[in-house]
Amino acid sequence: GLLSQAVDFGTQDGSLVQLVFMILSPQKAMSTHIKLLARIARLCSNKTFVQSLKGAKDSDDLLRLLQEEDERHV
Repeated sequence: GLLSQAVDFGTQDGSLVQLVFMILSPQKAMSTHIKLLARIARLCSNKTFVQSLKGAKDSDDLLRLLQEEDERHV
């Protein structure tokens, strides 16, 4: 999700948080959950990509940007 106002979540570098990710999975899918978190972290290490997410017009645009970036790294 893209927050309308950045929030202080106590990050190590003091930056405010504007993007949040929520992953819902069955309890038995812990390894899949961890792999997905790692994938999101890798994608978000690209500052240009993160800026494009922050500029998304709506949730459909946000999802499209995530899918396109993910496909580039398969």
